[in-house]
Amino acid sequence: MNLINSIKAITVTMLLVVAPAASAAATFGPDRQTYKWDQTAKDVTFNSVTNNPAVGDERSFLVARNLKDNNYSDNLKVTDNEDVVLRIYYHNDAGANKVAKRAKVQVNYPVYDAKNLEINSYILADNAKPGTVTDTTVLQADQDFHIEYQKGSARIWNNVLRGNTLSDDVTTQQGGALIGYDKLDGKVAGGSKYSGYVTLKFKVHFKQASAAGSSSSTAKPGTTNSGGKVPNTGPGEVAGLFAAASAVGTAAHMAVTAHRKRR
Repeated sequence: MNLINSIKAITVTMLLVVAPAASAAATFGPDRQTYKWDQTAKDVTFNSVTNNPAVGDERSFLVARNLKDNNYSDNLKVTDNEDVVLRIYYHNDAGANKVAKRAKVQVNYPVYDAKNLEINSYILADNAKPGTVTDTTVLQADQDFHIEYQKGSARIWNNVLRGNTLSDDVTTQQGGALIGYDKLDGKVAGGSKYSGYVTLKFKVHFKQASAAGSSSSTAKPGTTNSGGKVPNTGPGEVAGLFAAASAVGTAAHMAVTAHRKRR
């Protein structure tokens, strides 16, 4: 009887893992040491400041919005045929002499139909501690839908690179797309001066509308575009960052700041 009960428990657990959740909540990870804005991490560390004047808690670095407005959210309600913009904020919280090597951004998204789709984003670097940080955002609708990545839409925005195109590897299992400061070489020095954003676009397709002409999703529930694989795991500068974000915000239809609350 104990063996049978154990098999039943394992089966239930597997079903919970494979089946798409009826609802989802945005989360970030892993658990790690955090810092205040006036503190400096001793090692290359991404997105661990909890009171960044521009974005608030850096651990919550992935948000989404409708292309037609600037209201970013962790839980976005979507409609059929809508264009959605994802925004990922990155910041090396160490000093300027601590340079991230082969820093990348990666996005994994579901390729099945559901009323709630959780998108995962990763920021990683060879010498970062932790090596990978992650955050999620949730798209929601009143009926089943799937999302389609708009190839060639990935862009990087910082004080030097104003909308430069990123590789579409940002959404694949190839390890993500390299980011950088003045070129896409994977080098991101510590400090807000060298921080920035990555944006990319998706198209929403309701399942019912797909039968009438939109492309239909055929992937199994629980799968993602990367096959479910996850990567291994002062003040003057702030003013400059605000100015840069403001300058590129209109062109990119991005909000300069986002009021984000978790839990």
